[in-house]
Amino acid sequence: MVWMIGEPGVPSTGTLDPEILLWCESNNFILVTNNRSSMPVHLAEHLAQGHHISGIFVLRPRAEIGQVLDDLILIALAGNESEYQDRIVHIPLS
Repeated sequence: MVWMIGEPGVPSTGTLDPEILLWCESNNFILVTNNRSSMPVHLAEHLAQGHHISGIFVLRPRAEIGQVLDDLILIALAGNESEYQDRIVHIPLS
């Protein structure tokens, strides 16, 4: 299932990153974002407070959407559920 921030049942557009991480944790969602600069800081703070997250996938600069989608499908099909927990992974993977 894929949800986008701002859709019904998901945090609204403009929600601060720490709150999004809490929502992802509560709902067992992996976050896909282009926030390369502050997300590592927010994740470190989230973990320091004793929280966890299923994972964060950060889009690489100039990432081509086709490669991003291919990698997300590969991760969904072949990934281990705990493999990305509490980590930031940059996609595309290569």
